Amino acid sequence: MMDRAEALLAQSFRQKTGPGELAIPTIRGVDGSLIHMLDHKTDLGQVWEMEFNPAGLVESKVLRSPDRSVQIALNGPSARRTQSNRVIEEYFGAGVQHLAFEATDIFAAADQRDLL
Repeated sequence: MMDRAEALLAQSFRQKTGPGELAIPTIRGVDGSLIHMLDHKTDLGQVWEMEFNPAGLVESKVLRSPDRSVQIALNGPSARRTQSNRVIEEYFGAGVQHLAFEATDIFAAADQRDLL
């Protein structure tokens, strides 16, 4: 697939992979987004089972402030072969994977961001 994409002058993209991670052939779309090439005839056909926790075994606890204005979800993988477990092992402990904010008016919230 990559040979064909590169023959059509697609810009290839490569990123560092860690232990146990697959090197997924990737090109950049016309808007700069990443397009991953998965081939079901190779290990790439098993990417979801290999990269993520197929059994969904994640233990979660939510910490909330009394007024519920702040909520923090703590998720811990039960299985060893999960992305979150690899992050914990590679970076020597837990960390923040993503943040989410709620706003009733996203544009007003964006206008207010400089006031914080």
